[in-house]
Amino acid sequence: MDSPTTNNHNHIHTHHLNGASTISQPSKKPKLLSSSFITPAEIHEEFSHHDPSVARINNGSFGCCPASSMEAYVTRAGGHVIEVPLPFPVASNEEIVREFRKALERGKSEGKRIRLAVIDHVTSMPCVVIPVKELVQICREEGVEKVFIDAAHSIGCVDVDMEEIGADFYTSNLHKWFFCPPSIAFLYTRKTPKGGSELHHPVVSHEYGNGLAVESAWIGTRDYSAQLVVPAALEFVNRFQGGIEGIKKRNHDAVVEMGEMLAQSWGTHLGSPPDMCGSMIMVGLPTSLGIACDDDALGLRVHLREQFGVEVPIYYRPPRDGEVGCVTGYARISHQVYNKLTNLSIMVLPVLSFQAKERFDPWPNGVTTGSNKTDQVVRSGE
Repeated sequence: MDSPTTNNHNHIHTHHLNGASTISQPSKKPKLLSSSFITPAEIHEEFSHHDPSVARINNGSFGCCPASSMEAYVTRAGGHVIEVPLPFPVASNEEIVREFRKALERGKSEGKRIRLAVIDHVTSMPCVVIPVKELVQICREEGVEKVFIDAAHSIGCVDVDMEEIGADFYTSNLHKWFFCPPSIAFLYTRKTPKGGSELHHPVVSHEYGNGLAVESAWIGTRDYSAQLVVPAALEFVNRFQGGIEGIKKRNHDAVVEMGEMLAQSWGTHLGSPPDMCGSMIMVGLPTSLGIACDDDALGLRVHLREQFGVEVPIYYRPPRDGEVGCVTGYARISHQVYNKLTNLSIMVLPVLSFQAKERFDPWPNGVTTGSNKTDQVVRSGE
C-alpha cells in the first residue's frame, strides 16, 4: 500500500461486531469427478475421529482484526480508519449498500480521499454474505484507490469469481470449508496497468523483484507440510457429486432448512434472508433466555458445550433505541458434509428447557455477568 503524502487519507473497513488421509503427489492434470461418488458410510469413516457425543454446528470462530489494530498501522501513514456498521438483523443487500455509501461520504468529507477499502466477503459473527461485487463497483465510481476483500470463509462456502468481483486484492483460506489444515491460504492480486504487481513479500530475500509468487515460494525454515495436503483435499472434494459446487449447494440448502426449523421451534426468526447465507446462518434465540450482554452469550455457549455436548457460537445483538422485547441473542448454525439433523435436535431441547425456566443463568455460581451495562460495544469475530 502506498504511503499517503498528507494526513487527508481514510481507509474504509467493513467491521462486524462480536483424518488421516494419504498424501499423494499432485497429478499434472486435474482429475475429473469420480463416477462413483462417496457414500454416507464413507463420509462417516472419513470423520470417525470426531467425538460422536459432540454436536458440531460451528465451523470455526475467531476475533477478526478490530479497527484499533488497523488504526495502529494506518495512523503511522497519516490516515485513519472509518468503520462501516453492519446492519443486523439484515433484510436485504440494499441495507448494507446504504451503510457503505454513508461511510464513503464520511470518508470523503472535507476534501479527503479514500486510499483503501477492506471488505469482508462472508462475515463471521454475525454471519452474512456481503454483496462484494456491488461494493467494489461503488468504490470504483467513488474513486477509492484500492479494494481488499477479506474472504476467510468464502472458498468452499460461496461462489467466488475474481474477475467478476473486480477487487485489487482477495484473500481466503482452505481450512474453514475446504477440508485443509490451518495455514493454507492464498492471496490474489490484480495486475497493474504495467502488467505486474506492486506487492512484495515482507521477508526480503534473494528473490526480491521476481514477483510476489516467487518471493513467497521459499521463506526460510517455514513448514510447508500443510500445503502438501491440498492435492489430497481436492481429490476428496471431487468424490462428492458435483464436486465443491455440489457440496456448497447441499450445505446451503441444509443449513437454511436447519435454521428455519430452529426459528420455528423457538418462535423467533433468521438473522438474514436465505440468499444472504452461505453454509452458515444466524437464528434468533428465545427472548426469555434474557441474553443481555456478551457475557450472557458466552455463558450460554459454555453451558451448551459442557452440559449438552453442543458447540455453537452465540452472538449478542444489543437493542437499538426504542426497541423493547427484541431478540438479542443469535446462534450461528453451520453445516458441513458430516453434519446430520440429529445434531440439530440435540440443540433444540436444551434451549427449549431454558426457555421454559423463563431466564437462563449462564453463571450459576454467582459470577457477575455485566448485564447491567448499557454502553457495551459489540464487535464480531471472523
